[in-house]
Amino acid sequence: MDYELTLSDDQMVAVTRFYAPITLKLLETFAEELDGFARQHGITRFLHDVRGVKNEGGPGGDYEFASRLGEFGRSRTDRIAIVIAPGDISHAFFETAARNRGFNIRLFERYEDAIAWLTG
Repeated sequence: MDYELTLSDDQMVAVTRFYAPITLKLLETFAEELDGFARQHGITRFLHDVRGVKNEGGPGGDYEFASRLGEFGRSRTDRIAIVIAPGDISHAFFETAARNRGFNIRLFERYEDAIAWLTG
């Protein structure tokens, strides 16, 4: 299993824990599943826990996926938090590319900070 998708206890946030390195192919598969999940549960807040996995998509893959977020059902009014391991910069370019496209996305090193931002 490359990732696990669940609802937060209050059922307001889609929480994903990734177990495999992040690649463009994995993100495309995941994004399609997430879109259906979000529609089914009426979710607009997302927490992606990538602690312990690196982003292997590279700048080209990050740019392409950020360009296609709308295709996968994400709206610029959604909130997307990505929890990274301290010092892991492999996800930084994706954040920049997505923010440049107007998406409300932030990286966090602390899970609690991500939850506070999503629910605040």
